[in-house]
Amino acid sequence: MSARDTQVGGTHYKSQKVQPWDVIDTWPAQQQVGFYRGNALKYIMRMGGKDLPSNEARKAIHYLQKLTELLEKIPNEKS
Repeated sequence: MSARDTQVGGTHYKSQKVQPWDVIDTWPAQQQVGFYRGNALKYIMRMGGKDLPSNEARKAIHYLQKLTELLEKIPNEKS
């Protein structure tokens, strides 16, 4: 199952006709990499500050899964 098929913490994105990832995935690869890295870092750094630490960790893992999927598609992935 791909990262796009899941959502951590509700269904607020999956219920939208166009998900934010649909838009982000139209950006150049390096911009996508930066976005997914930044969001994983955000959830790790705020762990326990907004949500349960375990939920924040799951959200970070979710972004890292998306990042991994992207990197596996990029030739010579030196990002």
